[in-house]
Amino acid sequence: MVIAAKPENTTDTRPHALLRAGFPYLTTIGMRRVTWFPVDVAVGKEGRVYTLDRTQNTGGYIRCINWDDEDLGAFGGSELTWPSSFVVDEDENFWITDEAKNQVIVIDREGTLLKSWGEKGSDEGQFDRPGGITFDNDGNVVVSDAINGRVQRYTRDGELLQTIGSQGSGDGELDSPAGLAVDERGDIYVADWGNHRVSQFTADGTFKQTMGKHGSVDGELNRPAGICVDSDGDVYVADWGNNRVVQFDQNGRYVYKFTGNSTLSKMGRRYIETSPRVLRIREMGKLEELEVLRAPRSCLMDSENRLLIPDFGSHRIQVYKKEAYPLTETEIAPVMETVDLYTV
Repeated sequence: MVIAAKPENTTDTRPHALLRAGFPYLTTIGMRRVTWFPVDVAVGKEGRVYTLDRTQNTGGYIRCINWDDEDLGAFGGSELTWPSSFVVDEDENFWITDEAKNQVIVIDREGTLLKSWGEKGSDEGQFDRPGGITFDNDGNVVVSDAINGRVQRYTRDGELLQTIGSQGSGDGELDSPAGLAVDERGDIYVADWGNHRVSQFTADGTFKQTMGKHGSVDGELNRPAGICVDSDGDVYVADWGNNRVVQFDQNGRYVYKFTGNSTLSKMGRRYIETSPRVLRIREMGKLEELEVLRAPRSCLMDSENRLLIPDFGSHRIQVYKKEAYPLTETEIAPVMETVDLYTV
């Protein structure tokens, strides 16, 4: 196992505490036949939003839409067999894991292949169904290797730098790891699909803590698929098996769950308005069933504190806006043994 040095570009800007004012639903973008089975989402420049979509059987593509919910086209389909996750770099190139090809594939906004690397196997530097992908704070590429039960860090040219974790269910072990996130400190968060939890490691690969356990009540997880972390240290987990996204604080304490509040997107409304039959079916339906999340595969917190959730089963992106205010140590009482908001 190659051990990399701790990334140099690490900062700590987290507040001492937060006044959590709410996390209201903001909007829905995308629709069936456009953002088809979205497995991941990324935000580009000039208001562009990208979804990594799968087709009905095999195949996939990247779809570009914007915050006005306009379809700006799709690309990359000729290079992808069964895409799992992606991340966009500073040049708006796309780094994609393809679990059928066992590769990392890099394409530009025109869909042109720039590079690819990886092969199937269990040796270091090989993949067996790569899943999540993200960048660390030095711009290196971090990839989860599902069947091999590990996370690997690479240079952008595909040179192995580090291996984290091993197959199992103990502390620091992983079972079919999926989505990944890296925080401003360099810590790596893994959506540990098979163990129904999140595992957190320091940048040098040292196990730090887990969040969640198997179940369906608040703070529990069922097949976590994707993950993101914000500048406050809050962690968001796409809880695939429970049809929701779960929020934890930096200490692993359950905070909130997102189950879906979707309204009809602009492009969805335009499509439905042209079909009297679809209009009648929707008019006869139950509104609650149209709002909820269905098997979300990932999540993303952008620089505007917007939480984007690819609603895989409903072919859309649900968006929420975080509202929280930083507190200094002098502005809030010490941690209490018991908490009661009755007198607030």
